[in-house]
Amino acid sequence: MSAERYTFTQIMSSLIEIQSHVNDIYKDLAERTKNPKLAKALKDLVLENSERVESSNRVRQSTVTEFSLEPITGLRLADYAERINQVAGSKESDEAKKAAKLEGVMEELYREVAHKVIYASPDTSYLFTTFSQRSADHKLKLSSDAEP
Repeated sequence: MSAERYTFTQIMSSLIEIQSHVNDIYKDLAERTKNPKLAKALKDLVLENSERVESSNRVRQSTVTEFSLEPITGLRLADYAERINQVAGSKESDEAKKAAKLEGVMEELYREVAHKVIYASPDTSYLFTTFSQRSADHKLKLSSDAEP
């Protein structure tokens, strides 16, 4: 199996696609839950994730680094996308638990991306470190909102 190799722009485009997909899952969970407090939390996540997509798009459009950088390897973006699809397609009936699992995957993804892109763009690394921390916070909150 060969290592995945990405340019900075490919990483950003893949992350935007993953973020958008997770946002669609949160919208669906918010519509299905019968818990008003959880519905509000999920709707808040949709708003925050929409802002993350916008921030990621701005970074992608304003950062031109392709010509001088080595490919970025070892990110396993396809594995993260698959994990997200597994959580989304799971039989888990507790929307809070499902959302907490998604935030856990996103926390790991953002942390790994921040680590991998630090030399290409320290500002982008900082942005994704912040996203990772926010996802960790959301995961904890959602876990406490989950049914016992």
